[in-house]
Amino acid sequence: MRPQAATQKSPLIEVAGIVLPLVAYLVLKQIAGNDTVALAVAEAIPCVWIVTMMARTKKFQPLALVPLIVFGIALLITLLSGGSTLPLKLRRGFLTGGIGIACLVSLALRRPLLEVLMPFFVRLRRIPERQAKLLTDTDVGHRLLIGITALIGIFCVVDATLQVILAVTVSTSTFLVASKIARYPLIAIGLFVGWIYVRHSGIVAELKSAQQSMSTPEPPPRSTN
Repeated sequence: MRPQAATQKSPLIEVAGIVLPLVAYLVLKQIAGNDTVALAVAEAIPCVWIVTMMARTKKFQPLALVPLIVFGIALLITLLSGGSTLPLKLRRGFLTGGIGIACLVSLALRRPLLEVLMPFFVRLRRIPERQAKLLTDTDVGHRLLIGITALIGIFCVVDATLQVILAVTVSTSTFLVASKIARYPLIAIGLFVGWIYVRHSGIVAELKSAQQSMSTPEPPPRSTN
């Protein structure tokens, strides 16, 4: 069976993901007069969207549970801390920071995280088994996974750092917008760096050569008679 294609978000959905939580926060703050309640409801909107999409498509997505679990933990900490908004503000920073640190630690251990998780991605049909084998069983594939893991790790750590800075320096309404918009320059820079690396490292040609070598059947053993 063919792997499932990644869901592409339209620009309208991206804008709605920024505008709707902000509008919900501002309206609920005026109605309830409570900053924490308004923020909790506003931050719950993306979680509701995830659950709705899974119910609509009738497809269980294990990776989609991660932001739901993180939100639940942040909400619990908020309740236990007496209603502080900081745990809710830092929930995405906690997630991206954890991913970034895991990526960088895996590189220090010489086992890039993407390589370790490759069998998991294959089971989820996020990547074909043939391509996964090319990446994990060849030197060039291993080097590519190291580069991508490093890029993801740096991006996530920088993103988490920005989330923390914004959470403690700006108002909640400003945070709701700035924390989401800040990711786009980071993504653009990451894609540009990745493009430069792929373009000038010759790694694409090496991958094609390795793929051809794996596709070429080995000749039968020569008869000794």
